[in-house]
Amino acid sequence: MSAPGGGPPPDVAPADSVPGGGSRRAGFAATTLMFGVTLLPVATAAWRAAGEATFPTADHAHLALRALDVGTAHQPLLGAWPSAAFGRPLSGTFNHLGPLHAVLLAPWVRLLGPARGLVTGAAAINVLAVVGIGWVALRHGGRRTALVALAVTSVFTWGLGDAILTDAWEPYQVMLPALAACFLAWGVSRGDLWLVPPLVLAASVVIQTHLSYVYATGIPSGLAVAWGLRARRRATSASAGRSMAAPLLSGAATAIVAWLPPLVEELGPGRGNLTRVWTAFMDQRSLPTVGPARALRMVAAVVALPPAWWRPSLAETFVAGPGESSGLGFGFGGLPSTLRSWVALGLVGTGLVAGAVAARRQRRAGDDPPPSAAGFALVCLGAALLGTARLPIGEPFGLAGHMVRFLWPVGAFSAFALLAALAARDRRGRVTTAGAASVLAVAVAANLPAAPGGPHVPRHADRLAAPTFRDALRTLHAHTPPAPYLIERLGGLRDPFGPALVLDLRRRGGSVFVNDPFAARTFGPRRVWDGRAVRAVIGYRWGVTGPGSLAPPPGTRLLFRRAGLTPEDRARLRRAEDGLVAHLRQHGLRLRVPARLVRVLLPGLPPGDSRRFPGLPAGVARRLVRTSAFGMCVRLKTCELAPGGRRWAQRVADLRDRHRAARLVVWMAPAPRPAHSIGAR
Repeated sequence: MSAPGGGPPPDVAPADSVPGGGSRRAGFAATTLMFGVTLLPVATAAWRAAGEATFPTADHAHLALRALDVGTAHQPLLGAWPSAAFGRPLSGTFNHLGPLHAVLLAPWVRLLGPARGLVTGAAAINVLAVVGIGWVALRHGGRRTALVALAVTSVFTWGLGDAILTDAWEPYQVMLPALAACFLAWGVSRGDLWLVPPLVLAASVVIQTHLSYVYATGIPSGLAVAWGLRARRRATSASAGRSMAAPLLSGAATAIVAWLPPLVEELGPGRGNLTRVWTAFMDQRSLPTVGPARALRMVAAVVALPPAWWRPSLAETFVAGPGESSGLGFGFGGLPSTLRSWVALGLVGTGLVAGAVAARRQRRAGDDPPPSAAGFALVCLGAALLGTARLPIGEPFGLAGHMVRFLWPVGAFSAFALLAALAARDRRGRVTTAGAASVLAVAVAANLPAAPGGPHVPRHADRLAAPTFRDALRTLHAHTPPAPYLIERLGGLRDPFGPALVLDLRRRGGSVFVNDPFAARTFGPRRVWDGRAVRAVIGYRWGVTGPGSLAPPPGTRLLFRRAGLTPEDRARLRRAEDGLVAHLRQHGLRLRVPARLVRVLLPGLPPGDSRRFPGLPAGVARRLVRTSAFGMCVRLKTCELAPGGRRWAQRVADLRDRHRAARLVVWMAPAPRPAHSIGAR
């Protein structure tokens, strides 16, 4: 029998619902308390982050800019330009699939400004995800199951830390929505077709925002709809067609609205983004991939082995380790062994299979079935394994940790499925209720006082550069009244100042153009300069060292200049460099990057072993420690040094990062003569 209107079958009605007005009021109060307590850490994190927010830079500035563009002539049709497209020619570069992330952030950025709007908007998206998780669990298992789901979600948010709960950066923003999509897909697979529209919306947000979630979110969502239709056809009467049509039409309408912008872009002039993404996918077949064996170890590291998806796994699971490396990304040598991974995942899989079998038997016996999330968790695990195995290992970046963040939501949903299967054995529910409530309370209490940042270290250069950019933008306000400006070629993938400058000029009401064709993929095709009149040209250099690097070009007017570290900090840097050079002369170093990349990254190394250098001459060591590539290797833990050397290296890397972040020169040049368009696509 189906519920009226095509809702969930009656056998998924809450088992803990008791007739009577007093019981209903008590149940409503208990449900409200569960949701409120779970959402409290997200709300406090948003309050703390909004009070400490600074003007966004780098990727965050781009997110705020595109959020402000929503509903204007610069309406974004695509997502951000991903790091996976870096290094590809202009004809082959691509973007994330859609603009839904910017659309969701737009009201908050417009209302509260770029700084507070980004963190508040990111928190609001996560609040909706948490509410969706609890709602689906309540709808399909009652308050007991909802309590288990919210307890798991609280542990999940504790593992993320308050910095990520308010971070709009794409790989982190979609972690909670991806978990919500797992719950929604599970509900749809049980025949609850009215969950199709919210599932389509959640899955679209996740997949459009970051391409790495295509397998882990797309496959379970598609299978859930197919299984939901099958379950509804089996359970419904002659009115099945009418009861199924309304939710399916609503889901189709949601999909059309969500995917209309990327489809419009695809059908426009030139090669569309979907075509570019497909071409890049086909090109990646010639690149090395993670493969099934390493994918098994990676999934086991997050799903089945401690610390699993708890804290501090997000900061420590995928970092460089001894042995085989994936380039400048994390090292595969730090992953668990194949045997240990097989055993751990086998235990998790056995538990999920047992839970699914028990649910099927109870359903056949006519009892109220437990929330059979266990079988669907197996589907999510399979999709995560496939998506991980298909990840390409490009150069020189290798496989970055943010490309596999979809494993954390899958791990959390698998844990919920196991706990729900165990809770089904507790007929009276006392042990389940007490245990889940205790976990919920402890996780919330642990998350509330978390210091900003939690286990997550924000992007180093962005954080260090923020004070310099704040002072520079304050100075620029006096020299750049709202007007059309042309920004000279931007500083590339890791440039934090260019997007902040464009955002500031856009926020103050001026038009901004850039003369870099790649900027069409980042800032929108309408911002590529086509020769129209502008007031002036603004140029800058950031983070560049060396003689004359802070001198503006001849014929330009200096607007702002900062030379880096203070004299006291420069003296500290020299002492740290001397200590590190002495260590390298005595002990040498070992690199955990592929041998083919060593000479590319650090060309000054002497001949010898491709990755092991027992002792370096003084001149080579001093040149080495002053390169940005060496600092990157230190931060990514791809340089193996003795304990004393690690301390010197970290101190040098930190001081050099601060030095580069505080080196900035900005100038203004006369407006160029009108020129022909250089093209936007």
